[in-house]
Amino acid sequence: LHFRTRSRALLASYVNDLGGAECLAICEHELAVFLVGALLNEPLDGLQSSLRENRLEAVRLPHLQEVLGPIGNLWGSAGEGLKLGAIEVDPTLGHRPDVEAVLMAPAERLDLQVTLQGYGAGRLSLLTC
Repeated sequence: LHFRTRSRALLASYVNDLGGAECLAICEHELAVFLVGALLNEPLDGLQSSLRENRLEAVRLPHLQEVLGPIGNLWGSAGEGLKLGAIEVDPTLGHRPDVEAVLMAPAERLDLQVTLQGYGAGRLSLLTC
């Protein structure tokens, strides 16, 4: 499945208590690097090698989880948000059926342009079933 992004992207799934994906976040690679860099207060010039990489470095994934995790609180019932599941750094590969269902026919989709002052901008798309 092609995500139709202008550049590389990461796919984060938000799962219910049974482990089924109900929502997804598609985050451009550049934005992911900027989000982690801003969280760690790293200078922009120190992020250049990460921006050139094809994948987000594994050591940076826990920091991205820290940033993307709270998005799950936007969904869920009775004040209980969805939990952040796996973050796929190569989302062009095959997906689980529940993830595929949200990707192929989301009930709602919100495309955002996120700008981090001093770092840059990137797209973040939120899809729900």
